[in-house]
Amino acid sequence: MACNYRAGMLDATLIEGNSPVNESAEHTEPDVAELYLRRQTWVSTTPESVYALVSDVSAMGPLSPDVVWARFDDGDGPFVGSWFTGHNRGSKGEWETRCKITTAVPGVMFGWAVIVDAAIIGHWTYELAAQDEGTLVTETWQVHNWIPVLGASQDELLELRSHTARSMERTLAALATSFTATSFTATSFTAAPTER
Repeated sequence: MACNYRAGMLDATLIEGNSPVNESAEHTEPDVAELYLRRQTWVSTTPESVYALVSDVSAMGPLSPDVVWARFDDGDGPFVGSWFTGHNRGSKGEWETRCKITTAVPGVMFGWAVIVDAAIIGHWTYELAAQDEGTLVTETWQVHNWIPVLGASQDELLELRSHTARSMERTLAALATSFTATSFTATSFTAAPTER
């Protein structure tokens, strides 16, 4: 079942699931200022090797608990300005997102914006830094604009934030173990000191 959500000019489509808000009711937009997270882990390989993996969006399905699949548009790849579609699954069902690469510096940083109706809803980035014969990987998520599918209340947005934190930690653990034989428990996660 496909459901469309509309908030002014912003529109998102869920493949399956229920509308998070009653569209006919008067609604005040929740504050997205708290929808910012940073998580870090150390990976036992070079920044270039980590970059090769995180910039291959088709590899995110096996790494992330929320990504079913992702793929670049025909002719596009991991360079600034290219587009990809991600198919995700969560508690509200399944949905697809359209994303545009905003940063692509091999061995240093890879990032994209989630775009809905020409508006940037949020950003994801992976920053890479050589450290102790490996790589410190910092994953960042930030929401800039609210759309109803994110949540109808501040409490729902905080639930989304908690879910996203757990998902980021699982993704980073999977990323780390893809380069080493150590277990998930060997991977540590830290929140950046500036995290809200």
